[in-house]
Amino acid sequence: MLAREDAVKAADRPARRVRRRGQSHFCGRAPCAAWSPQKSGQSPRRGAATVEFALTAPILFLFLFAALEFSRYNMLLQTANNAAFAAARACIVPGAAPSDGETAGQHVLGAVGIAGGTVDINPSTITLNTPQVTATVTIPVTRNLWITPVFCTATSVTKSCTLTCDWVDSAH
Repeated sequence: MLAREDAVKAADRPARRVRRRGQSHFCGRAPCAAWSPQKSGQSPRRGAATVEFALTAPILFLFLFAALEFSRYNMLLQTANNAAFAAARACIVPGAAPSDGETAGQHVLGAVGIAGGTVDINPSTITLNTPQVTATVTIPVTRNLWITPVFCTATSVTKSCTLTCDWVDSAH
């Protein structure tokens, strides 16, 4: 009895149609113009990712290199500021000479790998009557950026630091 019920249920269902090669529809019509036979697993948008990458990659790299260049430029500014402070601080202690400040400033510049930086100390002679010392650091930008300077057009970075001397003239 079960076999007969199963046969009746199967007869009530519509027959399953199979699409043959070259047919886009189950009804047997000719293939549509938009349909093309493909290997199984192949996407119809196979080259779209390559084209999209080719269009967006230059913009991505532009932003990447601009960020690197601005970061390096900011590092040059901060290094010039730190070197000026270190140079002025080395000169304000009792018995210091301007060459001590220049050495301290060049040490800071060398630690970061700055090429062609200069450290100037004013006044050129430090005595017990010198009230303050000014250190000026100049860094050439074109020699110290990693990428050809396109976004930063400044030719040099200059920072100064003025500190008051620590000593008191004991002779007076």
